[in-house]
Parts: sequence; C-alpha cells; structure tokens
Amino acid sequence: MLHALMGTGLVTSPVEIWKPRRKLLTPCFHSAVLREYLKVFNECSQDLVKHLQQETKKDFTHIDPPLALTTMDIIYKTMIDTTVGALENDRSQLINIMKSLADMSMSRHLKFWEWSDFIHNLTTGRKIKRQLKLIEDLIESIIQEKKKQYLSGNKDNVKGKRKAFMDLLLELHFENQELSEKDILDEVNTFIAALFGIRVHRETTCSEYAKKTCCTVRQCGQRNTIYKAEYHIM
Repeated sequence: MLHALMGTGLVTSPVEIWKPRRKLLTPCFHSAVLREYLKVFNECSQDLVKHLQQETKKDFTHIDPPLALTTMDIIYKTMIDTTVGALENDRSQLINIMKSLADMSMSRHLKFWEWSDFIHNLTTGRKIKRQLKLIEDLIESIIQEKKKQYLSGNKDNVKGKRKAFMDLLLELHFENQELSEKDILDEVNTFIAALFGIRVHRETTCSEYAKKTCCTVRQCGQRNTIYKAEYHIM
C-alpha cells in the first residue's frame, strides 16, 4: 500500500534514488522557508483553541480527532496551498478518504486471511486502490493547476509571499529539470501520508501531537517553559 501511494518518495525509494533526492529536497526545509509557515501554524492553532473551548462544555472528549484534523489543515495549506477546512468540516470526501485509508492500512496486519495477496487484492486491497486513485487524481489536478500558473508567469514571486512545498518542487521541475511530475506527486503524497494518516507503526505527526498535548496538560510546571520557547520562535 505504501508503495502504491508514495511511489518513489523519500520513505519508499531505493537508496540510489533516496540519496540524491534527499539532497535535492533539503533546501525546501531550510529554516528561512519553514519560518514562512508560522502564520499558517498560528492560524490553525487558533482555530483548534476555539474548537477545544467548545469541547470543554462536554463531560468527556477525545483529543485525537481535532488534533488530527488540525494537522491535516496545516499539511494541505503548507504542502499544496489548499484549504480543506478539515476541523470545521470533518465529513468532507477528502477527510473520509484519509480516515478510511488509515483504518484499512492496518487491516492486513490484523486479518490473517488477508496475508494472501490473492484474497487481499479481492477485498480490502481493491477498496484501497479506489481510495488511492481518488487522492492521486486530487493531487494531480492541483499539480496541473499550479503548472498552468507557473507557465503563465504567475509564479507568486511577490516579496514576502509564502510558497507551498509544491511550489518549491515545481521550481525544481521547471528550472532544473531535476524532478518529473510523477516525482512531485510521489513526494507530496509521501509527506501527506507520513504526517497525517497512513500509519506506519502509528507514529504519525498527529499521534505525536496528541501525546505531547497530554503530557503538557499533566506537567503543569512545564507549560511556561514551553510557552517561552514557542514565543521565542514566533
């Protein structure tokens, strides 16, 4: 499943592709580039705070869902410059697809009869392929739209304009010819999967986010330290 979604992205690529690709993508994560995303982090965090304030009116709430949805909002805004409004609309088609893939990704490990490729491909595997095709079509349509903007001269090179991860990949594609459109698709899908929902040992960004939130709540004495550190970064 991982190879079907990520292709030759950083997580699943063989070493001969991984080494030069990692070197190529490292500048995309320079501190100066990441600093431009702080506004997105702040906006989405404020939305999360408002959501959690409403949750305090309940006797009990699960912390994982809102954190996962906030993570998804951040990912799509920073990776492909697309607003999905996951936290406000958790029943959208895209959200349902990601949730479904997250659940089905573990199915083969838990159901021994799906260890057979034949049975898996006729059951859960078939559903996974349909869901992956929907995600691939969505990302592909965004790539083509971004490509049109780039070729038309609208490169968003205005000073201070934040560039999404996909914009940086397109620059590598057009200016250096070091990435193909398929490479761009694989890398974007890789980061979306790793950060949100295709659980490899369930260590995704949103799961770590939930753990750290719970630890912060329990360790009252560390809150000011965390706040000061984040304030310094901002």
